[in-house]
Amino acid sequence: MLSRRFKGYKHELHKYYQTFNSHDEACEKPFNDVSAEDWELCCQEFASAKFKEDDGESVGPIEFWKKTHYTDKGWKTLMAQQLYEEMIEIQSQPSPMTKDEIYKEVMDKKSGYARGRGYGEIGSSSSIAKRIRVEELQEAREKTTNAEKRASELAQHVETQKIELTETRSELHTTQSELHNTQAAMEVLKRRQDEMEAMFQSAMEKYNTSSW
Repeated sequence: MLSRRFKGYKHELHKYYQTFNSHDEACEKPFNDVSAEDWELCCQEFASAKFKEDDGESVGPIEFWKKTHYTDKGWKTLMAQQLYEEMIEIQSQPSPMTKDEIYKEVMDKKSGYARGRGYGEIGSSSSIAKRIRVEELQEAREKTTNAEKRASELAQHVETQKIELTETRSELHTTQSELHNTQAAMEVLKRRQDEMEAMFQSAMEKYNTSSW
């Protein structure tokens, strides 16, 4: 909470700093109740190359978009990638539009990120983070929800397979038992058949002997 308040206050100071035409002019007029010494330190930070780079001012808005939304693992979100590719596509075509205008047009058309804002605000890391954070979190939640849903469906499928496997094993056991019983019955029939044939053969021999 304190960190967010500090960032908000710092952003307010920076916006005030940007209202002046020059760095020297800004240094001469401290913000509200900020002391002259502290204000000068703030102005020096706002004018530093590191602050401008972190705030996206040393690079164009299109490059800064990629810088803040692309990592070694790839794009943070599909939307971020699509927006960047659309800006690059427009930039590659013959057009009098500046990078700032391209950035604003794409953002306005796609999601209203930049609607009613100037580049000084839409290009900063803090403002971009605020405007896209909700979408990234929403996309992350959707991915998590989808992953949980797939995991639940997979678990249910596995459970169903286990039940079916158990039933199949039971059926197989029953079939094997029936086959065993059938084989035993066939063996009994075979022995009886052999006995009948032996008796028939014996009777035929006795008959032939008596006939002579």
